[in-house]
Amino acid sequence: MVLTLLSLIGAALGQDVVLLAQDHLPEQVRFHQELALTLDEVKLQPAPEAFARAPMATQLEAVRPMLAAEARQAVVWLDGDAAKLWVSVAFVDKDRAVIRMIDLPRDPDPLPRLALAVRELVATAYTTEPSPEVPAAPSAQPPPVPAEAWWIGGSAGSAISIHSLAGGPRAVLAAQAHREVGRLELGGELTGQLGEDQLHLGLAATGRFSMLSAGVGGEWVHADWALPIQPRLFLGLWHRWSGGLTTQGRVYFHPIRDQVDRGDQRLYDTGWVGLRLSVGWDQRVSTD
Repeated sequence: MVLTLLSLIGAALGQDVVLLAQDHLPEQVRFHQELALTLDEVKLQPAPEAFARAPMATQLEAVRPMLAAEARQAVVWLDGDAAKLWVSVAFVDKDRAVIRMIDLPRDPDPLPRLALAVRELVATAYTTEPSPEVPAAPSAQPPPVPAEAWWIGGSAGSAISIHSLAGGPRAVLAAQAHREVGRLELGGELTGQLGEDQLHLGLAATGRFSMLSAGVGGEWVHADWALPIQPRLFLGLWHRWSGGLTTQGRVYFHPIRDQVDRGDQRLYDTGWVGLRLSVGWDQRVSTD
């Protein structure tokens, strides 16, 4: 019995298989190559017009003459959508033309397993064996749990309030630490600013998402006439380049506008808005 089954399988594999070419499917060329590796001979033939979207009964009528042209010849065609690929195999079973379909999700790569399933189906189509099971995809290892990580770094640049009485441009040095929370980076920043006649020390809670950054905090200002503690809000754009280099630009908003007057003369005015440009460097530090 075993010898009989082996002879039937060998005879089936020795038959020509026709693969209907459907140009709308980019996987067609690779599937032809995979199928040619598993079967003795695969003939590529253009599919009839409007074949891909035709009902199955219409497809069966279209391939019936091909099946009648040579005994035990199978006709195969590939189709798919965004989620999966499937292969249809038409052959003659007890004087009846039948179609069997096998489908697999697109991920992982289903083409080698679909070609192997066609080989087994063609081999068993002319025996009384049931349709073979699709070879199981190799078990995927669960993705590693990403380690919690911090980004630490520093930056240097220049800041200026747009009001002419705010003390002019100031050099800025900053140190930052941010923790990854999904796609967010949340943390804090310590800054020091030195101008012609002012010293600023600031602390802020900051966040980053994609190229956007935002924060809220306060600055201690050392000047003869300034309000010592001044709140700050900012919105900005930033980018981390390969190697850890960072660039950023910020717009600062002053919720409390500090103004100092002496009689009719205004000595100091922060204005409502300030700007800051800086470059820096970040280093990722894992907590593992």
